[in-house]
Amino acid sequence: MRTARVRRQGGFGLIEALVAMAVLSIGLIGLARLQTHALRAAYTATQRTVAVAKAAEIVERMRANPIGVLDANDASSYDIRAGSSFAEHGCDDRPGAVASSCTPAQLAEHDYTRWTASLTRDMPGTSPSGDIAVQTGTTPPTVTVTINWTERSGDKTYATTLQL
Repeated sequence: MRTARVRRQGGFGLIEALVAMAVLSIGLIGLARLQTHALRAAYTATQRTVAVAKAAEIVERMRANPIGVLDANDASSYDIRAGSSFAEHGCDDRPGAVASSCTPAQLAEHDYTRWTASLTRDMPGTSPSGDIAVQTGTTPPTVTVTINWTERSGDKTYATTLQL
């Protein structure tokens, strides 16, 4: 009588291969989502870095125009809300430019106009806006610079308060 020989299976079967592909696919999908999240976080960090630099820029402009920050009547020409627009006064602060005589208030308006233009240039596609609030009741005056912008993930805000 002949006996049947039992053969041992060698290698992977179809079920094992499908399970391995499913596990690998889930891992790759998770890795892709992690990469997407990292890219969004890097973009937000870049925009926040630009906002910090722009806030420092307008504060430096304010330090260069102390009478515009706080005049003899305890009023500030820099207390400007987002969306404000001003007429051109001919103030020019570029290196090598011929300086025209501007009042501190006109220079404050010029600074704000140049600053908002640089926000738009340096934060493209985010619809940035800037707001400057000066609290004149303190010595030295307290300044709050707020920058708002929009990203795909929603609205973002950076605000800094300091004394000049």
